[in-house]
Amino acid sequence: MPSSSVIDPRPGDDENWYREDPPLQQLLALHVDEATLGAAEHRLDDLGELAPADLDRWAREADRHEPTLERRSPTGERVDRVDFHPAYENLRLAARINGVFTASWHEMGEAERAPRALTFALGYLYAQAEAGYYCPACMTDGAAFVLDRHAPEPLAERFVPRLVSRDPDEGIEGAMYLTEKEGGSDVGASTRTRARQAEDGTWRLTGEKWFASNCTAEVAMALARMPDGEEGTEGLGLFLVPRHLSNGSPNPGLHLERLKDKLGVQSMPTGEIVLDEAHAHLVQGAGSGFKAMAEMVNLSRLYNAVASVAVARRALREGQRAGRQRETFGQPLHEHALFLRDLVELTVDVEGGLAFTLDQAEVFDRWAEGEEDARAPLRILTPCAKAMTAKLGVAAASEGCELLGGQGYIEEYVTPRLLRDAQVLPIWEGTTNIQALDLLRAVARDRALPGFLAHSSARLAEAEAEGHEGLEPAIARVREGYERIEQAGERLASVDRDTAEAMAIDLTRDAYHVHAAALLARRAAHHPDDDRAREVAHLYAARHVAEDRSLGRRAVRQALADHGTEIAYPATSHS
Repeated sequence: MPSSSVIDPRPGDDENWYREDPPLQQLLALHVDEATLGAAEHRLDDLGELAPADLDRWAREADRHEPTLERRSPTGERVDRVDFHPAYENLRLAARINGVFTASWHEMGEAERAPRALTFALGYLYAQAEAGYYCPACMTDGAAFVLDRHAPEPLAERFVPRLVSRDPDEGIEGAMYLTEKEGGSDVGASTRTRARQAEDGTWRLTGEKWFASNCTAEVAMALARMPDGEEGTEGLGLFLVPRHLSNGSPNPGLHLERLKDKLGVQSMPTGEIVLDEAHAHLVQGAGSGFKAMAEMVNLSRLYNAVASVAVARRALREGQRAGRQRETFGQPLHEHALFLRDLVELTVDVEGGLAFTLDQAEVFDRWAEGEEDARAPLRILTPCAKAMTAKLGVAAASEGCELLGGQGYIEEYVTPRLLRDAQVLPIWEGTTNIQALDLLRAVARDRALPGFLAHSSARLAEAEAEGHEGLEPAIARVREGYERIEQAGERLASVDRDTAEAMAIDLTRDAYHVHAAALLARRAAHHPDDDRAREVAHLYAARHVAEDRSLGRRAVRQALADHGTEIAYPATSHS
């Protein structure tokens, strides 16, 4: 496209976000077997075309036409009906039928169930266009996951097939009723909702859920204090709250008081729910309820990481488009060294985040299948991924606005929406500090650090086994990073609580960057003829792992001179 002073805000007619993303293709192939990936190729390709062609347009329309609540009918009856713009309904349909959250529940190629890395690759493509509905997609998968693992069999058989169905006429959605008026992550202290068992053995819940996303869902997972339940999380039970009873009538104790006026993800309804003797089904009682809900939360944290990297990728994509389309001071924008440097640094960070997230998805699958050696690395990977990719999403969205200049601040462009949508990512499912505290528990209580280091070292060993010509500096820096992490873990055991908490955020950051660097080295080793992959691995390790920060700055300057355009604009390798 010829350069000009104006950037076209619309994706090109010929764009395919899967075909145009060789790093995604390379990283995905490391986590999905060849037969399964071959069977899924058409899904990835179709969604890669649908995202810029239709999803992006529907997302823009749904964002501008927020859902509306009608609490009462014209005759005064309580209806609590939420109306959606047709664009949102299109987004809802596209997510279900394209496997954005359903793929992991169905056969794919030779696999009985598609691996989550594949599901998250589909989600990565989808969420680059629409972050709002990706939240209901997440919670629907999460509700099915928890019910499948923990609910009484009749309850699971009734709801799970409909939650994960590919058929839009049969499918229902899930939600999570967790946050109450006090807010915060101290769920044991803030949960005031009470459960009582009726004479017929069924359950009733009474309380207020202050921030319930996807509040129109047919199925909601809710925590409530059991009768005579002790304080803290041990006294909480996990319940399924249906929007409709088995006879089709509305749940008489479930009321939607109002919709939240949010900063971002405006296409998706978040509401305040009042439970007034609401009918509910017990999933797990005291002692087990919170633990079961925690599994849904941890899966949501992984979805959060996918959404974060997707937002960052879309921001990068907009910067790349600006660099190609706009001419300043007599030359295309991407030929200016400072602009190209911004693209290069953002590119490296996005690929590190994607590598980390897909690797975590594989470990999550292994844990869910009962592999004991997956538990420890997952305990470290989850808070690291959630904390650090969320920060990346916000920073990248802001950078995307700046890369476009004044046009990037105008709502005709996607960048303002990216910035609004991204800000929920460090908050939802626990802020960055909460993730650091979770990592601290994983290290101090669960002794998970050695398992994480063993997992990461095994990934790095693949790079060494494949042949690592040109990767020696990156591998050496990762090995040094492992030593620093081990030392930090040892120190945590000998310091007071306040000092340990202060150290936790640094350990979260270091563990994330060291493992991402190991994964990028692994990718480069599997593609020995790909100079670009090797340079990205080198740059990531130099910028984020090397103790001497000047090494990273020098590495970036050298990369700009030798491979800048190649890194920022990877050649399409998908045929």
